[in-house]
Amino acid sequence: MGLYDESSQNIRRRKYEQLRRMMSELYGSDAADARMDNHSDSPRPISECLGSVLSDVCNETQRISMRISVEWEDIVGKALSGLAVPERLDGKVLLLRVRHSALVQELQPSLPDFVNKINKHFETQVCDSIRLIC
Repeated sequence: MGLYDESSQNIRRRKYEQLRRMMSELYGSDAADARMDNHSDSPRPISECLGSVLSDVCNETQRISMRISVEWEDIVGKALSGLAVPERLDGKVLLLRVRHSALVQELQPSLPDFVNKINKHFETQVCDSIRLIC
């Protein structure tokens, strides 16, 4: 059994090196390394990759907007997160979609508290105001 395992590992290693050389010829050495890393046996946590991927396709406001959406329940609590969800961050104005039009009047007095919770969560001034939408 040990001989079989060692033999199959050698075969895999040789195939990997052949593929890497071929990709180096096609894409260049740096691109080949990046592509080979994507297909390695040891997966990387998505948190290691996400920042670089998002920085290529999103600006800072979009990244903050995504974080607000993902971390919304942690920011405002479970009760409110079920009634209103962040739509997007437009500059420093958070567009918050409410489940029912009656909630617009109900939540209006609490909006400054939500702004404070958001900014406290991010430890910086990411939001100046909230606009409620149905």
